[in-house]
Amino acid sequence: MGRLFKSTSTQYIASVTGLSIPDAPCSIAGWVYIDDAATQYRIMTLHDSVGGGSISLQARGDVGGDPIRCEYDDSSAVTTVDTGTSFSTATWHHIACKVTSRDVIYVALDGVITVDSDGSPATGDASPDTIYFGSDDSQSILFNGRLAEWGLWNDDLDTREIESLAKSIIPKGIRPGNLISYWPLLGKLSPEIDLISKFNLTLNGAPPITRHPRIYHIPQPQQTFKGAEHPLSTVYKKRLIIT
Repeated sequence: MGRLFKSTSTQYIASVTGLSIPDAPCSIAGWVYIDDAATQYRIMTLHDSVGGGSISLQARGDVGGDPIRCEYDDSSAVTTVDTGTSFSTATWHHIACKVTSRDVIYVALDGVITVDSDGSPATGDASPDTIYFGSDDSQSILFNGRLAEWGLWNDDLDTREIESLAKSIIPKGIRPGNLISYWPLLGKLSPEIDLISKFNLTLNGAPPITRHPRIYHIPQPQQTFKGAEHPLSTVYKKRLIIT
């Protein structure tokens, strides 16, 4: 499942302050369904509650070409990068942002990656410690649409990994050793749970449950005895679980 957000109802979800989130390198990715392209919407914000910096993903219906934008703001300078193609409304897209260094950021729409070409890059430390879905940190920019299946990594994912996420592989199936948070946004729990680090999310404005796009769960290893043999041998399920 997922969560449905309406800006007129000030609906968003947020973590408590105090997360340990790297600003570089890091990657964040998930599924988004945007209701309209009428204005700017804030899909996700990693925010520094002390210094004011942030890393965010935005749907920019107010910009020519209707891009998805990744923005790195160190509170004194900003680096931005827009997708080379437009998002479509009323359909599910996979989007991602990765920061390889504080002045080099990437954005992806449905697995197609664009690197920044900003002339005045930010080089300071954003130091995010809070995450918001469906809002910026002050709730001055909100979101109309749906969100589902979000992951946060403490490394920059490569092209094939981002493409795999866009082909509906769940975050737990990609670079699990670097996955520091996974929010499936199940829509039935309050708070929304983080299945990795327990950075659970508080609901604000009661965003309701909604359907999510088709997702593929990676088969998990199972240990079984082969007769009286020892040690345990590892076998894998032969099918993907589709939800």
